[in-house]
Amino acid sequence: MKFKHLCIVVFLLLVYCVSFARDNNQNPIDIPPDTEIPVYIDELGNSCWKLRDRYSDSALQLGLQALHLAEKYQYPTKHAKISNFVGVVYLHYLYNYREAIPYFQNAMKISILMKDSIQIGYAYNNLGDVFLLNGNLPLALKYAELSYDIFNGLKMEDGIAFSLINLAEVHRAKKNYDLSLEYFNQAVEIRKSINSANRMGFVAFNRARTLEESGDLNSAEKFYQQSLEYSYESDDFRYVSWSLNGLANIYYKLADYPQALNYYSKALQWNKDRHHEFAYLDNYIGIALVSAHLGHKEKGLEFLDKSIEMAKKLGINTQIIDSYNAVIEFYKILGEYRNIKESFDNFLNQYDSILSAQQFEIVNELEHNFTIQQELFKSEQQHEYDKKQRNALILVIIIMVLIIFVVFYQYRINKKMNLKLEEMNQTKDKLFSVISHDLKNPFNTLIGFSDILVTSIEDKEYEEAHTHASLINKASHEGYKQLTTLLNWSLSQSGKIEFRPELVDLSKLLHEIEEAYLPEIQNHKVQLELKNTIKEEITLDPNIIKIILENVLSNAFKYTPEGGQIAILCSMDETHIKIAVSDTGIGMDSETLEALDSKERFVKSRKGLRKEKGTGLGLSIINDLIEIHHGKLNIESKDGSGTTFKVEFPRL
Repeated sequence: MKFKHLCIVVFLLLVYCVSFARDNNQNPIDIPPDTEIPVYIDELGNSCWKLRDRYSDSALQLGLQALHLAEKYQYPTKHAKISNFVGVVYLHYLYNYREAIPYFQNAMKISILMKDSIQIGYAYNNLGDVFLLNGNLPLALKYAELSYDIFNGLKMEDGIAFSLINLAEVHRAKKNYDLSLEYFNQAVEIRKSINSANRMGFVAFNRARTLEESGDLNSAEKFYQQSLEYSYESDDFRYVSWSLNGLANIYYKLADYPQALNYYSKALQWNKDRHHEFAYLDNYIGIALVSAHLGHKEKGLEFLDKSIEMAKKLGINTQIIDSYNAVIEFYKILGEYRNIKESFDNFLNQYDSILSAQQFEIVNELEHNFTIQQELFKSEQQHEYDKKQRNALILVIIIMVLIIFVVFYQYRINKKMNLKLEEMNQTKDKLFSVISHDLKNPFNTLIGFSDILVTSIEDKEYEEAHTHASLINKASHEGYKQLTTLLNWSLSQSGKIEFRPELVDLSKLLHEIEEAYLPEIQNHKVQLELKNTIKEEITLDPNIIKIILENVLSNAFKYTPEGGQIAILCSMDETHIKIAVSDTGIGMDSETLEALDSKERFVKSRKGLRKEKGTGLGLSIINDLIEIHHGKLNIESKDGSGTTFKVEFPRL
């Protein structure tokens, strides 16, 4: 029997070669004499399926010939089945998902007309493969679920296994690793029960990949080895390649970079020997990242360029995203932060472009499915398309559009919520850090020196007691300032500071602030100069202005040496009130200024000239309050040459 099948395949290939040498558009396909057309269509289709792996181009031509005959002689059931075959060849073996989609959609349309549930199930499953490969998880999940429901209803175990594998891959992409492994395990059990070794290497590989992504590297390595064995046995060169790459990933994550490079290189050479371009990208990315760890920057950049070029050539969204994400990871490894920002911007541009394309795909797919349903309706109802039915269809379209809008809107909301949650986590971490460390230190000082003070008094060592009392007083003031800063920051973060403008005598407010800082002026021997050219009362929120100036002055006193000067200059024009605070202190370095320009929420606080400690929250408070007051902040500073804070508020 095997020899007979081989003869049929060789004969069909010869027919294809002869017909291909002629103009197929003008000459009919030669059908062997004494051959029934349905049988010949089946033979072409089966040969297409058998040759899809090793001889993909030949398989495609045989499938297209079978489609031509099925359409010409009107065999719709065969047409649907072979449309699925051709689509699979385009998708999984020629990696052209755009060409594959029309064949799967055509198979779905014909199968629905013929009520062929099996081919409907395969069409849904194949469309799920398309959107999974392209990174469109909502559509991938929807079609996988539809396929599973159909095959489960038919009790068709092989189809159920295919659907479970698709569901497992979608949930792995969604990072639901436990559910993904559960689906893979169910697929394996079904294949064992029907004694099917088909795609066992594929299943073992995907289980390994799921375990790898979930962090279980030991189990993942075991299944990659198992996949490699299955793939060698079945001569499935694609999964040999991917299994080698998977083992390289394991060694990479275990920081065994020489071994990882060895496996990535083996996989790449294996793929080049077999012209398997689709798999180059993972090899390129792996070699690039390993090169970064080994300090071979130029080599890494060369392979990154190759990965981006290959991803764009194939035009597959998931691979484009992976290649741009690899660039970010590459510069992270090297610690080149400016390049990271540029790479991240490129990544976002690609991501936004792909996200827009995916939204279009969803709308397009819904429109296409609606078109199919409309054609079915016309064929069954014989054009009885009255006004009521037309309104019902319009309502369906509106609901579809609303669903798309809601899904997209929910995505945007979730994205914003995730960003807000990340900010809240940073705020929480900073709060705990300040409470557990910065606020704890003054109280430790108070407790320590108060114990010594008690001992000094008991021993009647009054000079030492006076010294310790002074230290306690200093620690109390420091703790009070830090606590005040923390409370102000907490209020600004929780939105409890409201904007309450009123008429204010700015000169009076400045003198109140000056009196509050008399101890610092005397103790630090720093001159504080007030220059206010605003003589009339102006509309401001005095509480917010006071907190802003107190935080700016605290920084100025902290970093200004003895004999230095601090000046507050207030002025006003037709549109704005301007307040500038200048000091002759140590200034800020370029790194701190860059952090402030980027409006980072937390900037690391340096110790003051007199060993004062800060919480790092002062500048965050200033930015928040200036924003509440609808103002703008500009900071001018040079390391070692003083700092000037300039604030502008609109006149009310």
